[in-house]
Amino acid sequence: MSEEYIKPYDYQRTDEELYGIIMKGLKIIEAKSKSWLSKPIQKELERYMIQRFIVRDEMRDEHFQKIAELEEKITNLRGQPYANHEVATFLFAIAHQESEGIFRIQRLWNSVKKIYEPTGRARGLWQFEGLNKGIHRVLINRHSQKLAKEICEDFLATKTKNYEWEKNPIEDRIEMIRKWMESPDNDEITVVFARLYMLSHRVVDEDIIPIVQKCVDEIVSETNPNIVSEVIKSNAAEAWDLYVDSWGPGTPKYCKWFGFHTDKCKNIGTRSECLEKDKRKIRESNWKKAVKIYNLYKHISIESY
Repeated sequence: MSEEYIKPYDYQRTDEELYGIIMKGLKIIEAKSKSWLSKPIQKELERYMIQRFIVRDEMRDEHFQKIAELEEKITNLRGQPYANHEVATFLFAIAHQESEGIFRIQRLWNSVKKIYEPTGRARGLWQFEGLNKGIHRVLINRHSQKLAKEICEDFLATKTKNYEWEKNPIEDRIEMIRKWMESPDNDEITVVFARLYMLSHRVVDEDIIPIVQKCVDEIVSETNPNIVSEVIKSNAAEAWDLYVDSWGPGTPKYCKWFGFHTDKCKNIGTRSECLEKDKRKIRESNWKKAVKIYNLYKHISIESY
C-alpha cells in the first residue's frame, strides 16, 4: 500500500489483536443480553426461594425440583448471542472478506487514477452502510433493536454528553454510528453491529458453532499457505453459504474466501461467480486463516478477554 493511503482509518491490527477485539465485542453483547434475558427467571426463582419454608409437605419435593430447574436455567442461560470462539472465528473470516481486516472506509476503484480510493459509503471492518442498509436494519429489526439501542446508549455515555437517543431522528443516529465505525478505537462497537446484523437475519449461535467446530484440530500446511485440505474446502463451502445468506455481500468474492490464486478463475457453488477480472494472487484463503486462528485460541478461556 502506498504511504499516502495509510490513514488512521486504515490501521491494521494483527490477527491476534483483531480476534481479541471481536471477543470483547461479543462479551459486550453477552453481558447486556444476560442482564435482561435472565430477569424473569431470576424473579421466579426468588419467589420459590421465599416460599420454600412454608410449602406444604406433600408439595415439598415438587417445589424443590422447580428450584433446581430454575437454578439450572440461570446457570446455563448465556443469552443469544453470546461470547464464544466459534462466532468470533466466523466474524474474523467476514472481516477479512469484507475489508481485509484493514479498511474502515470502503475503497472504490478510480478508473482514471488506476488506484483504489477511500470514497465508498460503507464503514468499519465489516463494511456497514447506513440508511436502508446494514446499520439501519440492526436498529429497527425486532431481533436486534433492543440490544443495539441499549449498547449504543451505554457507548454514548462514554463519547457524547447530553445526547438523547430517542429524541434524535434515526438518520442522525445512523450517521453517528457510521462515524464511530471509521475509527479503530471503536472497532468493538462495529463487532456488536456485525453480530446483531446476523441476528437480525435469525442467525443464532447454534447455526455457526457446528460449522466451525468441524475444523477442530484440522492440520493446515505451514510450508505452503496456498494448500487447503479437502476437509477445509468442504467446511469452507458450508461457511460460505451461511455468510452469503446472512450477510448478503454485494459482490461475493469466491477467490478470497476459498483461496484460489491461479490464473484461471474457479467457481464453487451456484450463488455467485468469481469475477473473471479478479485474478490477483491470494496468499491464503480467508476461511483457512480463520480456522488457524480458531485452533490457536479455542482453548483460551473467554473470561481472559
